[in-house]
Amino acid sequence: MKISPYYVNSINQMIRLILIPVILLLIIMVSCQKDPGYNFPSNKKLVILAEISAGDSAYIPISLSESINNGNPISFGKVSNAIVTITDEDGNEINLQHNNSPSYDEVPGSVYSAAFRFKAKTTYNITATHPEWGTAQASTKTPDMFSVVEMKVDEGEFLGREIIRFSFRIEDPIDEKNLYIVEGFRKRTNVYRFFYWQGVQYDFDTLEGEELYERIKDEEGIELPIIRDTISAENIERIPVLVEDINTDNKTIGDTDSSFNRIFLRDSLFNGQAYTTNLSLYKSSITPADKREIGMVILHVKSVSREFYDYLLQYEKYKYGFVTMPVNQLSSPTGNINNGLGVFGGSYKKEWKFLYEDLN
Repeated sequence: MKISPYYVNSINQMIRLILIPVILLLIIMVSCQKDPGYNFPSNKKLVILAEISAGDSAYIPISLSESINNGNPISFGKVSNAIVTITDEDGNEINLQHNNSPSYDEVPGSVYSAAFRFKAKTTYNITATHPEWGTAQASTKTPDMFSVVEMKVDEGEFLGREIIRFSFRIEDPIDEKNLYIVEGFRKRTNVYRFFYWQGVQYDFDTLEGEELYERIKDEEGIELPIIRDTISAENIERIPVLVEDINTDNKTIGDTDSSFNRIFLRDSLFNGQAYTTNLSLYKSSITPADKREIGMVILHVKSVSREFYDYLLQYEKYKYGFVTMPVNQLSSPTGNINNGLGVFGGSYKKEWKFLYEDLN
């Protein structure tokens, strides 16, 4: 199966958004105290921080935790010689290969991939074996399919500031306990207009360029063609989200008038029924300073496995608490990697894309 460059780039962006912040937080957690009370190994361990989503291919980031001695900060290294396999509930085994694409140079770890698609409502086991540092194992189940309907966009206010509110209804499956995560992202895209005069390219969107264009048109009687070029940013950026739904687990993190990386919602109050909720963004977060920016907002509504939900909720609590309480009173995220660190979690994802101009 051939995987498109766009798909690989999207996966790479999500790896960066999940893997890099968590690894950086782990580094901070250990380096902030001389005698860390966290559950970190004193020797090298494999680190797996991976979300497998139904319909996506396997892109598994794996790194190595360096030894922690005398209170020194933990560091993470790349692993290029591990044997990584994923086995489904029917016993089918998939061998993942080390992917040395330059696209992953900035990922603080190595990426192992295989061109097969994960299925919904399926249990997967991962095994990563290193000749020197042993075997790390984990298991997760991708949730069942679900529907999101009646996506509506309107404007409003939150604590006196203008917001964009995305309201929608989750059609919750009746035969399983579902845990939902809602996220917002921004992808910057700029449109550049330029023209050529006497073999030289000029930027039409500058004052000098526009004046030159008008002068040529008036004095020479020539209306030069204006060329448009669209350039998209390489990465997507996470947008802080606001919580107006009092039934979310965000209330266990901190003040609900704060912004969060994610919204956390359990179906315990509406199992098997329809539930209407929302995600809100400050309007200023999608109001570009550059008039040429015509980017888009991307929304994800995901049903996720319990271990992934719990891990990210712990991570969000730690991130919030890091600036509000002493480090020695915080608990670090605990994952499901046996003989290793991190988390191996499953998800089923719904995605929407909105252009800035559709929201303003």
